[in-house]
Amino acid sequence: MKPRMNGHNCDHLAAEKQARTEELMKKMPQMLFGYKLHRVLGFNQSQQSGLPICRLISTTSIDNMQDLDCRSEIKVLYEKFRDEVQGKRPVPREILCSILEQCNSKEDVKLAFKLLQELRVHRASKNRIKHNFKDHISALAVSASLRSKSYGLGLRALWKHNVYGLSPNLHNAHLFLSHAMKEKDMDLMRRTFETMLKNMIIPTTQTADILIRICRDNQEIELMFTLADEFLQNEIKLGSSVYDILISTAANFGDIEKCFKAQKWRENAGLDHTMASSFAIAKAYILKGEPQVAVDIVMKHCKDKARINKYLDMLVKSWPAELSGKKQDNLEEGVDNLLNLKENVQQFTEALSKQFRGVYADMEQYGMRGGKATRE
Repeated sequence: MKPRMNGHNCDHLAAEKQARTEELMKKMPQMLFGYKLHRVLGFNQSQQSGLPICRLISTTSIDNMQDLDCRSEIKVLYEKFRDEVQGKRPVPREILCSILEQCNSKEDVKLAFKLLQELRVHRASKNRIKHNFKDHISALAVSASLRSKSYGLGLRALWKHNVYGLSPNLHNAHLFLSHAMKEKDMDLMRRTFETMLKNMIIPTTQTADILIRICRDNQEIELMFTLADEFLQNEIKLGSSVYDILISTAANFGDIEKCFKAQKWRENAGLDHTMASSFAIAKAYILKGEPQVAVDIVMKHCKDKARINKYLDMLVKSWPAELSGKKQDNLEEGVDNLLNLKENVQQFTEALSKQFRGVYADMEQYGMRGGKATRE
């Protein structure tokens, strides 16, 4: 039977956990978007003033429920909630969950957050319950804010100190980031990540994966590599698929330096090449005018002919034209470079088809000289 912990021991453990968290944050030297993790404006000011963050930012103000354009179902549930509170009875958890699950508009969410604030006060005064709601309630509140696009209000669920009794955690932060990825919303990504840092929600490998994908989808290659570099410097590992994204994106943008930089990171992590990374590095060597080296890379790391054909077809079909459009502002210069690139791609394709029987690409179809290698 475990010994029961008294209040002093609990406070001591909480203080140790807080100290470890702050120490980990301080190990991260340079934070993204111009912040440092342990010197973020909002958090630092709140420490100096002795007030929690929620006191520095005004909370939602609702004078009268009738002023809100909520659906009738939400209003009915809210009235049931008020009856329980005014009758000084415990509020059934089902009412709270139903309200959060049925929120579909910003007005619905405003009312739901007002309910959370009132219930937190009711729990503390009537039942002497001082801890936050369970994580399930926090997740429902975040999901409701995302459905209604009430991002400003929903992000308060990530505050270390908030008046709603919601527990900030990494799962809820990832709900916001996943939504930002789905919507390709760079602004929401930035706001969410800044809120995480201000409230000491420590990023993980999964956080890095989501952020990198959002940057890729929005063609923010500079920010993508800044993020990756910062995560690695701060000992946050990147997954194999993230390295694929970094290398492939750099190659597709024609940035040879970033391509090899990402490959160096992959090697330092002890990861083998994938089909995607092999062809991305091959593209980098094609850009350098070394198609034979590109062939050697593919031969060494790729054995599946069907997949080689697939990646080769994508390389020949669209990459030269897409790359020319991204890199060149001067039309005449762009045409010259496109012709040189096509010649290198042709040499790469012909050399690869000689090494792998059954690997081919129809270069004439895509405006290149030569014919297609024969299937065998």
